[in-house]
Amino acid sequence: MLNLRQFIRTTLVKNTITIVSRLRCSDADMCQRAPHLSPFALFLLISFTILLTPALLLAAQVTLAWDANDPTPEGYCLYQRTDNSTYDYSQPTWTGSGTTCTVADLVEDTQYYFVVHAYDSGSESGDSNEVAYYAASANPVPVNNSPQANAGTDQTVEAWTMVTLDGTGSSDPDEDQLNYAWVQTGGPTVEIFSPSTAQPTFTAPGSASSDTALTFRLTVTDPDGLSASDTCRVTVPATTPANDPPVADAGDNQSVYSGTRVTLDGSHSSDPEGQTLTCQWVQTGGPMVQISSSTATSAYFTAPEVEIGQQATLIFELTVFDSSMLSCTDTCIVQVQPTPPTDSDGDGTPDEQDAFPNDASEWIDTDLDGTGNNADADDDNDNMPDAWETANGFDPLVDDADLDSDGDGLSNLEEYQNGSDPMDGEENLAPRQPSILSPVDAADEVSLRTKIIATAFSDPNGEDTHEKSEWRIAKASDQRSVMQVTRYRSLTTLRVPYFVLNPGTSYTCQVRYYDQHGLASEWSPTITFTTTASSYWWGWRGVIEGQEAPESTDLNSNGVTDLAESQTIRSVSAVDDSHTMAVSIETSPNVEQIDGAGAIDPYSEEELPPVEDINPYGMIGYRIQLLQPGQSTSVSLYFSGGVDDQTAWMALNSEGDYADCGDQVAIQADGSVVRWLTDGGENDLDGVANGIVVDMIGPRDAAAQGDGDLGLDNGTEASEPSSGGGGCFIGSLIK
Repeated sequence: MLNLRQFIRTTLVKNTITIVSRLRCSDADMCQRAPHLSPFALFLLISFTILLTPALLLAAQVTLAWDANDPTPEGYCLYQRTDNSTYDYSQPTWTGSGTTCTVADLVEDTQYYFVVHAYDSGSESGDSNEVAYYAASANPVPVNNSPQANAGTDQTVEAWTMVTLDGTGSSDPDEDQLNYAWVQTGGPTVEIFSPSTAQPTFTAPGSASSDTALTFRLTVTDPDGLSASDTCRVTVPATTPANDPPVADAGDNQSVYSGTRVTLDGSHSSDPEGQTLTCQWVQTGGPMVQISSSTATSAYFTAPEVEIGQQATLIFELTVFDSSMLSCTDTCIVQVQPTPPTDSDGDGTPDEQDAFPNDASEWIDTDLDGTGNNADADDDNDNMPDAWETANGFDPLVDDADLDSDGDGLSNLEEYQNGSDPMDGEENLAPRQPSILSPVDAADEVSLRTKIIATAFSDPNGEDTHEKSEWRIAKASDQRSVMQVTRYRSLTTLRVPYFVLNPGTSYTCQVRYYDQHGLASEWSPTITFTTTASSYWWGWRGVIEGQEAPESTDLNSNGVTDLAESQTIRSVSAVDDSHTMAVSIETSPNVEQIDGAGAIDPYSEEELPPVEDINPYGMIGYRIQLLQPGQSTSVSLYFSGGVDDQTAWMALNSEGDYADCGDQVAIQADGSVVRWLTDGGENDLDGVANGIVVDMIGPRDAAAQGDGDLGLDNGTEASEPSSGGGGCFIGSLIK
């Protein structure tokens, strides 16, 4: 039996590997390579060893050794092969009587295999156990491994939000620097910002009718050109239109008789979105009755018995729910009278008092003209309609046509015929209807900060003056109001504030004028315009173009750059380009998202502030979306270096005034400033409770505040600026 072993000589020893195999060589084994020899039983026990000498570091060779056989044969033969080849037993690599040999001139970077045969008296054994040896190169070529791409997990995001793709999970086994390349492979095309970085961003598109699916492929490449790819999917659920609560209408209060069937009528209830309503009637006061069909629009009950000379008051509440379970409640009162005398037509008026006892629709005929008051538009037959008399405080059942109620020489009838006010001897007429000159109707590519210009004020009363103007702007698609404000200055022009209008959107606009008596003109004819698709702020970072803060900015000091948290904080460069400021909703109640932000120099605006001590930051403007219209909330403001707690604050309000707003801010221990806001309140520049708040606020120069009279909204003169202007602010504002 032959046993082959493998080891490394002491001069280079790090590991010794011994492979021992016991092989009994039968007659067939020994004769299979030399069939002409007579059979001979030979037992080989070989321990085959590979010895690496220092010379191997310079040339490819190997030294092999094996244990001597017992009994000792005549000699040994060594055979070799490489991968994908067989042993050539007619050509031994080495023969001799020793138990070691050196095989030289091996080819580098090649795998070799060796076996030993023993021979004696013309007979040769079969193979010993096989050992392998790899002839390594003296200067091996490093192995370059391919990188691994990881496009991140699939995401579900909200429409119009900033989305970050995450390839930071990609890696390279050789720790090489990777190059990133993102491409969109499916869904509506979006613009990818910084597609050659590990974390590019894009704005999610929106669809009100169906979900939107987008797919992206990330390819990473190492410096040697090896690459790998991975994909991810981003799903944008269909947007849900805003839902307003329904309006409950429990019907008019009623007076009924005992024993009659009473109808509770909620049919005039409605829902702004036209959703189907669910009703619930409950009795909250009076003698209890059994309500029939209490969940129907119209419910019924039988009026309880009431004794003569008494009455019962029943109170009912109607609550209506829309499909989103928003609700509204209204109340009606039913007065129950004792059973009436005979009422042939059942109109509630006894026959002895009914001018039309057999006509349920009529019971009174004041002017005795044969037409009941319900059908008669002039019950007292004085040629003045009942509705006009009621509107002007006259009794429609009394003939007062010849009276001169205001002493201006015209009878009430003449006042009606002339269309004048019968109660105003020195009547003031409303201003004439204005018109909007710019933008022209159907204009497109209109700036998001367009200046709306209307015609001059005109009033039939020549001495009347223009007191104020009311402006309203609505989306053309659904007439949802985006801005409705009253202005007391610049009465024929309106510069739309930052962040009120969206790009590429159609709007309608109207204005009406008031005179000093408070009388309003008719609304101007409606004009429609479409804003430009390009935006100064609807970019991937959501700030005014050119005002992006450095990418490393972390104003809330939470260890994450504001850019990486762009959905909850927007940071911008201040007006002086030396500081930064930010608005954050990270802990704000009722806020859904930040739409945009920017630094605004109030001295470049068309309506200048009444003070000259605005600090070097300027003012920060921003727009946020609330979860529901009309809500109140707060946001956090950050300023590089912090804000002195003695600093006064100024904000532009919905009336176009720069007003003191110190009672609506509070400086926190961490240096941030909390700002309180109400949708549709005076601190909402669009002036309407539409679920969107637009704000513009800034700190004043603390060194220039003087005795605290800010001169902003109290009708007094503005305080004088301090020496050095806004530069003094640095010492008082920056800590």
